[in-house]
Amino acid sequence: IQVKGVPYQKLCLVGRGGSSRVFKAIDKNHTVVAIKKVSLHKLDNEAIKSYENEVALLRSLRGNDKVIQMYEDETVLNERGRKLPKTLYVVMEYGEVDFSRLLEEQKGKRLNMNFVGLFWLQMLECVQVCHDRGIIHTDLKPANFVLVRGALKIIDFGISHAIEEHTVHARRDAQIGTLNYMSPESVIRSEAGQQMALGRPTDVWALGCILYQMIYGRLPFGEFKDHPSKLRAITNPDYQINPVDSSAIAAMKRCFKFGEKERPTIAQLLEDPFLKPWLSEFFCSFLPS
Repeated sequence: IQVKGVPYQKLCLVGRGGSSRVFKAIDKNHTVVAIKKVSLHKLDNEAIKSYENEVALLRSLRGNDKVIQMYEDETVLNERGRKLPKTLYVVMEYGEVDFSRLLEEQKGKRLNMNFVGLFWLQMLECVQVCHDRGIIHTDLKPANFVLVRGALKIIDFGISHAIEEHTVHARRDAQIGTLNYMSPESVIRSEAGQQMALGRPTDVWALGCILYQMIYGRLPFGEFKDHPSKLRAITNPDYQINPVDSSAIAAMKRCFKFGEKERPTIAQLLEDPFLKPWLSEFFCSFLPS
């Protein structure tokens, strides 16, 4: 594969979806990278716009160690040189494993709150970077966090949106996301056919779902197997999500507030007692006076 004249040696296919494929490759300096190849000529304008949006956001987030780094991108035109793009290549950092696989490996094991706290903290820091830049991810889930040289990074900005200046919501014409992690407001507005106006609390809800999944080994609303029942539960303000009796209980409940304005910011979650156990009365009782 060549991207902007730079040759890369393909090692293996590591992922595919729809019209895109992701390869593990090495450059001339033997640095391992991931190369996403997207066949744009097979997509409609909306899908092409999604990929263009992802590339633009990755460019804007370059240099931040909480976000997967994009090294290069190139859109190749068709053979006749017309303006219709044919193939998009994106060269990025290579993620050794995504967080969904780590969660699978934890199934059946004894709950380890050190594991939960460590990765919850890193997820919050990743999302904080996006929110500080006015970017709402809107599709947070374990598969969209990857480990790069031992550190967790956030990926997949295809349906993310930047907040317009002087506003608190990102707008889009339709909601695309993963139902298990979708907030009540995103489901309600999508079903009503409204233009999406999604704020930072949408990402906070999704993070609460991931925290629940880390602790329980399953998702909230996971007991609802059919789509309509799950939608009704998510959009029911009286539905109770019962977290475990642990130091994470308060943080999780705060993320699951039905009203958007009632949910904490990422900055507030980073200061939550769950991530500061040394401030608890129990821990302080052992400290010298």
